[in-house]
Amino acid sequence: MSESKYDNVQITYRHDTEYWENVDQNNPNSWTQVSISVDSEQVYGRDNGGVTGRACTTTLELLESVEAINRGERYIVEFEFGPSWLTAEPDGEQTIKIVRCATFKAAKDPDERLNIDRAYTVPKDAWENEVVRVARDFVKEVQNRNPELADNESICAIRSKVDEIDHRES
Repeated sequence: MSESKYDNVQITYRHDTEYWENVDQNNPNSWTQVSISVDSEQVYGRDNGGVTGRACTTTLELLESVEAINRGERYIVEFEFGPSWLTAEPDGEQTIKIVRCATFKAAKDPDERLNIDRAYTVPKDAWENEVVRVARDFVKEVQNRNPELADNESICAIRSKVDEIDHRES
């Protein structure tokens, strides 16, 4: 498994027409594309696409990864109901590893990682700040498109998780 250190993290959601049609029909948790990059290197996705996941579920899992890291635990974000897994795990006081894993076994156990699995060491606060930013932007975008979704269970859960993380920092 290869590993490198980076300074910045960027998470981008790419919602297609079908996604927005689902939002218009009060379903913000349909499939969307997610790309994740560190500095200028792509972890998942490319400039015009990414791995797929249910938008609200993926957002909640990313937020859960922040909470798990702060408890000193590993967290696995699953894309496409497998076969793509991203592991976020503590790696010291100020850094974490995000690992693109080819198997669920590798996501659960670092000793099972393959040569094709790739680890990226990033500042813990860079990951946390980016996850919170993308969650806030996602909620704002969805609510701007369909204000009725302000009371949607998943949207409320995302706002609540963001608030919990914000309060922990204060």
